[in-house]
Amino acid sequence: MVGEGGPCIPGRDGARSAYRDAHDAERQRVPIGSSGRQSRREVATNAKPVPMPDFGHTPIMCRNIKTLYHFEPPASEEEVRASALQYVRKLSGLKSFSKANKQACEHAVDHITEITLQLFTQLESHGPPRSREVERQKAIERGKKREQQLRARVLREMA
Repeated sequence: MVGEGGPCIPGRDGARSAYRDAHDAERQRVPIGSSGRQSRREVATNAKPVPMPDFGHTPIMCRNIKTLYHFEPPASEEEVRASALQYVRKLSGLKSFSKANKQACEHAVDHITEITLQLFTQLESHGPPRSREVERQKAIERGKKREQQLRARVLREMA
């Protein structure tokens, strides 16, 4: 048998492991024989609400799902369908659809595309249409800011 420190002698390694387990359990004040972990039910009932981070823009949305409404020129049906496909993939957790799920997923994509296009016709806008170039520049700036914040956090943690 080979362990962390090289070849293991069954008798000695077993004694050393038992000692280590007892020592770790005592240090953590966990009864020997207990894993010290909470069950899923305990975790769920004892869970504290996690505050949602503020990113300074649209709250907690997948960064890859883009706003399509109120642009000049308007979003095409292909763009809406691509977003619907991305949405279905995100919700289902599937990168590609199996033969068994393909029909259901394609139906969902078609339905979401149709509903989204209907929504766009019913929405009222009160400002001038968005420019794709301006929105692209805003996204680039948000990405740069996000990268700076990440770098600063990593450097703080390293120090």
